[in-house]
Amino acid sequence: MTKFQYDISAEIRMTLPEVEFLQKLASEHYDRHCQSVGVQGGFLYGMRNHAEFGGENCDLHFLKFREIDTLCKILEPIPGMQPSPARFGKTMRVTLFNRLHKVLGAINEESRRLHEP
Repeated sequence: MTKFQYDISAEIRMTLPEVEFLQKLASEHYDRHCQSVGVQGGFLYGMRNHAEFGGENCDLHFLKFREIDTLCKILEPIPGMQPSPARFGKTMRVTLFNRLHKVLGAINEESRRLHEP
């Protein structure tokens, strides 16, 4: 018998300024994987293109657990790091982190529901 595994994507609304903020943080991150998602070929780069040129619902993105987890890592404060740009500040970082972290929990719940024996 064939078994199936489902890969869950979450629908997330994120504005162009939020995506640009994440790209800036990604470019300054110590981890190479986090840096790579914000450049051409990375999913965050694709999100920026969609947010900028996507037309109607351009703030709507579908992300998988691993992508959201990477964004949470990018948003984690790093000891000794320079503060975020004044126009965004700590508030945007914390707000985005909390919002995305809740989505991770929701994906885990949905995964458990789908994969119950």
